[in-house]
Amino acid sequence: MFRFTPHRTLRLAAPAVIGALLWSLSVPAHAQSFDSVGRFPGQSGEAIYKGICQGCHMPDGKGASGAGAYPALASNEKLAVAAFPITLIVNGRKAMPAFGDALDDQQVANVVNYIRTNFGNSYTDEPATPAEVAEARPTQETKESSMKAPQAVRSCRLSLFTLCLAAAPAAAAEIVHTPMANPNVPIAASVTVPPGYTTYYISGALADPADPKAAEGSVERMGNTETQTRSVLAKLKGSLDQLGLGFGDVVQAHVYLAADPATGKMDFAGLNKAWSEQFGSPGQPNKPARATVQVAALVAPGALVEIEFTAAKKVP
Repeated sequence: MFRFTPHRTLRLAAPAVIGALLWSLSVPAHAQSFDSVGRFPGQSGEAIYKGICQGCHMPDGKGASGAGAYPALASNEKLAVAAFPITLIVNGRKAMPAFGDALDDQQVANVVNYIRTNFGNSYTDEPATPAEVAEARPTQETKESSMKAPQAVRSCRLSLFTLCLAAAPAAAAEIVHTPMANPNVPIAASVTVPPGYTTYYISGALADPADPKAAEGSVERMGNTETQTRSVLAKLKGSLDQLGLGFGDVVQAHVYLAADPATGKMDFAGLNKAWSEQFGSPGQPNKPARATVQVAALVAPGALVEIEFTAAKKVP
């Protein structure tokens, strides 16, 4: 009986069993589909795809990303030549495990022909044949010199897979921007930042004078709320740039508005007009959560707008 102990687990990293480890990673999600010697019983291309392939490449063949990147098979020009998928399925490549031991020549040909004629692909000419598959298989000499696992390791492939998952860091999920009921509002109802992100707190900024020659404290010198908002956002963009961030990484904002001298009230519409140029636009669709409050005054004479940001970016 093959037993996993801490000492034994460390030894599994030896080169002699790396091939088995890669092979094992492809099996657990569909372990119930393989027989006792690791062969897949299904014969049709569709059955093989559903039993082995769609767990990574998805039922629609469009691939996925998360704990790893799984390329799309849908409308994939690389499938125009049957030899390409045949070689990958039989021998594997990089993160793609080899299935040559789990599928015979006819099965490989069947699944290759299936993916080449489905998911938006229409490569019906020169279908894959069992003879082509046989040619793609390694020679006996290559097999004997390759890194092949003993049966005991294969029988424990589920345990190996569990150990690998425990050792590998989980990929961070994506930030979720929950929209407001009114899609035209330039802020989000909420923003959810999952684990795996670095948080940045960026101090509030005031506008630069629109006309430095005008009298200090005057509207002519500092500009109205809309003008000042553009200036503040431009300064904050500089702060974001220094951190390797952009407006799309902003998850929360606090906005402080002083009353417009002409009306005695904060100019909320002027704020949003300039704000919408940077958030919720076709070029930058992400909207942060935001609070906007009116204050009695800001620290600089004539200042009507101060904005501070909280940003988040996935840890590399």
